[in-house]
Amino acid sequence: MALENDVLRKISPSDEERRAIDRKVGLLLERVKSEADKEDLGLEVLMVGSVAKDTFLRDPDLDVFILFPESVSRERLESIGLALGKDTPSIPISTACGKPWRSIWCPVIGSWTRPG
Repeated sequence: MALENDVLRKISPSDEERRAIDRKVGLLLERVKSEADKEDLGLEVLMVGSVAKDTFLRDPDLDVFILFPESVSRERLESIGLALGKDTPSIPISTACGKPWRSIWCPVIGSWTRPG
């Protein structure tokens, strides 16, 4: 059990790191939502992946999913999605592992079909 706890301490984010990730998630979602709202299509912006499930380790990826209405064609979805990724201002972040600054923006785009 000691080895397991040792490993968990090394790979689990500290409380300070978790607060920093929460701030960055808030900024990222705010910026992506702001750009998505300009399309006036009722797009939904969701955080997904390990951060959304609170199962992330140190230095996580921030996975953003944009939900489009079924009425939006695939071509328009791709066009809008790529434009959102390009037009969403990058968020500079510093990682807890001491890596240099990097930029994160919204590269994950998709469409869900809701039943019924």
